[in-house]
Amino acid sequence: MSKLSRLTLAASILLPTVACPASPALDSFDPAGEGRGYPATANGRITPRPSLHAFPLGHLEIDIDGRLDEEAWRQAEAGTGFLQNEPDRGVAPSEETVFKVLYDDNALYFGVACFEEDPTKTCTSLSRRDRIMNSDLVSIYIDPYHDRTTGYNFRVNPSGVVADAYMFNDGERDWDWDAVWEVETRADGRGWYAEFRVPFSSIRYRPETSTWGLQVYRWMHGRGEDTGWVVWERNARGFISRFGELKGIEGIPPPRQLEIVPYVVTRSTDPAVSGAPDEWDHFQNFGADLKYGLTANLT
Repeated sequence: MSKLSRLTLAASILLPTVACPASPALDSFDPAGEGRGYPATANGRITPRPSLHAFPLGHLEIDIDGRLDEEAWRQAEAGTGFLQNEPDRGVAPSEETVFKVLYDDNALYFGVACFEEDPTKTCTSLSRRDRIMNSDLVSIYIDPYHDRTTGYNFRVNPSGVVADAYMFNDGERDWDWDAVWEVETRADGRGWYAEFRVPFSSIRYRPETSTWGLQVYRWMHGRGEDTGWVVWERNARGFISRFGELKGIEGIPPPRQLEIVPYVVTRSTDPAVSGAPDEWDHFQNFGADLKYGLTANLT
């Protein structure tokens, strides 16, 4: 009997959601916030196709730990005003969601605060990568070319289970696409939070395109509500072509499409099955998968 296992750095990392006291830093993600950090243009209930400016990190730093407590998050614009897709299209959801976007020369950063008055309503589960089921989740979509046809999807549930897909034809998905990116989740008495880092090396983009397509979804499994930053009529066609906009991504270098994913292969053969002498046959090997992007469109 042969057993083959292949372990890669791109495999799903199952991390438990960490409970912690409510943080004052999350006041910058207040869904009732006002002022310059909460523009009407980034509110999906006020602006049908909202837009949000990404905040440049500059000399500031970010730790991907799910806390959302760095100064950069306090300074960034907030995306608010989620509406229901299901069950009541266009109606305000039971609970609020607020997100922000940062960037530096190497990556995009997304911070999402999923508020929940009743923590027992938050559902989560552990599973393999790309197999999130029976769980709350946050889903981020970006269209770096802003061609309203192609893009990328990054998802996480409260336990840190991830899923990602390449998007094409204005809504079709390739779940076999697996990128190298990071996310951490955390929970407290106010809800749960997700902090993403998506390296520019994991996606295709054009440095001269400073406006990208953007959509953020939140599925609340315990409440049966599918919510989004951008919501459109039920009978309207299209998906990526309906996204809002992420603006202000400027001065980033051309993509360096080099991705190295090490792996280890092991196998053990049961002598009772193989008919070999009374000893186990062991095999080990290791190597790496390498992807290199020649241009913005060719790998």
